[in-house]
Amino acid sequence: MAHAAAQLEVLRADRKALADRLERHSSWGWDVTLGLLVFGFLGSYATHDWWITGAAFVLFLVGLRVVVVVWQRRVRMRIDARERGPQRPLQVWLALCIAWALVASLELVWDVRGVVLAASAVMGLAVMGVSRWWGRAFVAQLRSEL
Repeated sequence: MAHAAAQLEVLRADRKALADRLERHSSWGWDVTLGLLVFGFLGSYATHDWWITGAAFVLFLVGLRVVVVVWQRRVRMRIDARERGPQRPLQVWLALCIAWALVASLELVWDVRGVVLAASAVMGLAVMGVSRWWGRAFVAQLRSEL
């Protein structure tokens, strides 16, 4: 019984250290970078040029990979999308993506210029907010399960 209690205490200490590390390394810089990457990619649809959109997609993927690798090295942990984490921010993000697609279709169907660019700017800001929200929710979840 004492051995199990000691193991549980080690686990609690690890979770607390992880939550502290996440708070320490979760600056707005990550959120802003993600927002700019999303804006650049989604905003490229406003050009109506598939070469530009394709290039923006490649830059988005490379930029996203760099952000993920650097973040993982600084925080010393990996986020696995298959693991259950805070779900509400992800549901909001999915709803925003669907809304962007609907708004973008307005520009294509009715040829309303600038709608995709404006919607992409909103999505860039939204990803910054959702990223910050998800990070705080994850730290709160780690702390609540201590």
